[in-house]
Amino acid sequence: MTRRTYLGIIAEILSFCKRPQNKTRIMYHSNLSWKVLQNYLSLTESKGLLQIHYSPIKYATTQKGLMFVEKWGQLTGLLNSDIQRNLPNEVKS
Repeated sequence: MTRRTYLGIIAEILSFCKRPQNKTRIMYHSNLSWKVLQNYLSLTESKGLLQIHYSPIKYATTQKGLMFVEKWGQLTGLLNSDIQRNLPNEVKS
């Protein structure tokens, strides 16, 4: 199992919050502790990637956040295809 990068976790949270979600659902979906989740929510909100819907309190991805998710997908796709091309044939099978 590989470790997730903080950008990967942010992309996962933003992708999940395309439809507004409460903190508990985000925590379980992203497999983060409550304290770590608070840090990620605060960071993404301060950068304008996530916004709060106040009734009831839910988090939703902004247009800027959706653009981040799209670019992250392109980058990981590019890197994964590049890695696959450089693997020896016996590993690809």
